[in-house]
Amino acid sequence: MAHYAFADITESYDIDVSLLQDQFDEFQALKNVKRILTFGGWSLSIDYDTAPIFREGVTAEDRQLFANNVVAFIEDNSLDGVDFDWEYPSVPDIPGIPPGSPNDGKNYLAFLKLV
Repeated sequence: MAHYAFADITESYDIDVSLLQDQFDEFQALKNVKRILTFGGWSLSIDYDTAPIFREGVTAEDRQLFANNVVAFIEDNSLDGVDFDWEYPSVPDIPGIPPGSPNDGKNYLAFLKLV
């Protein structure tokens, strides 16, 4: 099994690997191994500009679009799976980041069920 970490998620919930396209192309070309695309990580979860993406993407308003985009990217690129590394749903205490919602966990589960 091989993981590609980390794919980016735009504010419109599109999947973007363009910053490391060459590495993604090498990952995509791997044979005889399950290829798993990973999203998130520490930086996405705590950076002021990116922290809201998971929080908003899993809400009832946006989760279907986000899930559809993830599934389409996985299928279009013939990948084998996806991994979400959302550090700290509903976190209350990251300096400079508004506290998460108590509903983040429930919303996250609803999103994962769609994927």
